[in-house]
Amino acid sequence: MRTEMQLKTTLRTQTKVTAHMMLTTRLLRLSGAEVEEVVKQELAENPALEGEERHRLRSAEMRPAASRSMDRDSSTGLGHWAVDTDDPIERLAARESPIDRLLGQARLMVPTEDVETVSYLIQSLDERGFLTASEEELAPELGVSKERLRQAIAWLHQLDPPGIGARNLRECFLLQCADLQARGTDCKTVVYVLEKAWDPFARQRWNAVARCVRLSRSDIDAVLCFIREKLYPHPLQLVPQTAEEDSVLTRPDLIVRRSLEGGAAKFQVEIPAAQPYELRISPVFRMVLNAADQTGLGPEARAWTGEAIERARMFLAALEQRQRTLRRIGEFLACYQSAFFEHGPRSLRSLTRAELARQLGVHESTISRAVSDKVLQLPDGRLVALSDLFDRSLAAKEAIRAVLAQAGEPISDREIAARLERDSLHLARRTVAKYRSELHIPAAGRRRDPSQYSVA
Repeated sequence: MRTEMQLKTTLRTQTKVTAHMMLTTRLLRLSGAEVEEVVKQELAENPALEGEERHRLRSAEMRPAASRSMDRDSSTGLGHWAVDTDDPIERLAARESPIDRLLGQARLMVPTEDVETVSYLIQSLDERGFLTASEEELAPELGVSKERLRQAIAWLHQLDPPGIGARNLRECFLLQCADLQARGTDCKTVVYVLEKAWDPFARQRWNAVARCVRLSRSDIDAVLCFIREKLYPHPLQLVPQTAEEDSVLTRPDLIVRRSLEGGAAKFQVEIPAAQPYELRISPVFRMVLNAADQTGLGPEARAWTGEAIERARMFLAALEQRQRTLRRIGEFLACYQSAFFEHGPRSLRSLTRAELARQLGVHESTISRAVSDKVLQLPDGRLVALSDLFDRSLAAKEAIRAVLAQAGEPISDREIAARLERDSLHLARRTVAKYRSELHIPAAGRRRDPSQYSVA
């Protein structure tokens, strides 16, 4: 009885993030161009994996004829195919994403026994850098005890910038305060307010916050000023990249096609091939392994052959799972956002990653990985970041661009807000200024040619 209980305890606490889990997580986050590079590397390293090269048109030939001569509008995230004789794969070697940087940090500072778990957690971060999955979900998924998982999360919180791996905004701010405190900045009052009065603080009920922590309103204003100047809500966005993101946004990961059925517009999604190869497990390797007894294959050679075949099988399964996940997301969006595909950004329906995850029955972190760095080609050939379909401000930004294009002359943010008001779109001047800045459109005094902001 005692032996059996000890065996059960060992099984519960054994740490192993499976190689298949890590590979699937990694491939899902990568763009199609990056997956091609991974496939090439795998073909070079694993002789049990074979790839027959498909005939693939050059990028310029794949693009709609009406848009080949147009450059991508980097100021809006909306763009067209542009003729480009450079292979985007050749530029990937110089590109290192924020996730890659965090993984590099983890390999340097995390103990060997926790590296795999921390790496999986990094791959599970959402676009803000938050870890949204609960311990109850992660522990069985990773096959680790909650104690070991908490240890891995603690290591995750040590990565730079501070706030990475926070479960919510409050914890994000507290992690940043702990870092500032260690560097000699006094954060005691801020921490006290965040710990004791977070609920009224998050609802911006400042008088209630003051009563809760027994501080004056001027003290609360000082805390607010400190947070605005010293803390940041989206730590992952502070992790630098080694190259511009636009260098790889030249090929779609999903394509939406428009057709007519009974006079009504219908939209279907197409997932372009993730790689220019038809992949398969080498039949020669299969034959050698199956006939190992007859050929007198030694145990070491037999083990090596079996491992190569299993690695190839796992790689193919991970690619297929990535394809299925992207297709499910694309098919849902083709139906849910049909008005957007037909009429443009003003018809975009509100949708969060969490809502999409509930609709598809997957975890939000899976959606975040799938949406990250992906490009969607619209029915008219334009390219948008897939994440734009989860941006509630996209319609407002498009309206601002339209107002600027119609104005014919530089106009102030206040005038933009007034014109939007006449179109029944109510935005405060400060909100207009924020969206205009996010569109990389300069202020009126530095704006020269309003026509460059028009919708193509």
